[in-house]
Amino acid sequence: MKKLKLFICLTTLCTIQILAQEKWNINYDGDIKIYTPKDLKSNKTFDVYTYGPIETLNQDLKNWVSETAKDKQKELGQPLKKWVVKSEKEDYAITNSYVDGNGVTMQVAYQGGKLEDGRNFFIRLITSTDLVIVLKYGTRFDDLVKNIKADMLTKKNYQGSYKEYGI
Repeated sequence: MKKLKLFICLTTLCTIQILAQEKWNINYDGDIKIYTPKDLKSNKTFDVYTYGPIETLNQDLKNWVSETAKDKQKELGQPLKKWVVKSEKEDYAITNSYVDGNGVTMQVAYQGGKLEDGRNFFIRLITSTDLVIVLKYGTRFDDLVKNIKADMLTKKNYQGSYKEYGI
């Protein structure tokens, strides 16, 4: 009976993970995995960039997330607000906005934390300032983050070029 319950539980978990990922297009830029909702309108943005897993030896997690976010922000442009790192359960998050190359104000969110095996993960979300887009895909984002973390546990360390901050 216990084996049957375990089998049902594992089957349900795998089904949930597959269904959550079916709602996203997945692209790669080197080692960076990029998720975009399949039903996103062509003139809107909701892109999730994943970096990791990453080994950082004895480095303060909050500081690591802050410095990594600042480094990633340089690729996008100057932030429009002051940086505030907020604790989100066991992770840290930063939200900000910037003006892209076309003069459009975009929202950006960064999330970083520890995986179950002790390695770090880092996620960057870039989205249009459209509240409907944020609400519609924000609920999917939470499920996606769970899947991203589970997927990273099976991966080797990130081999990108951001060595200074462990990325």
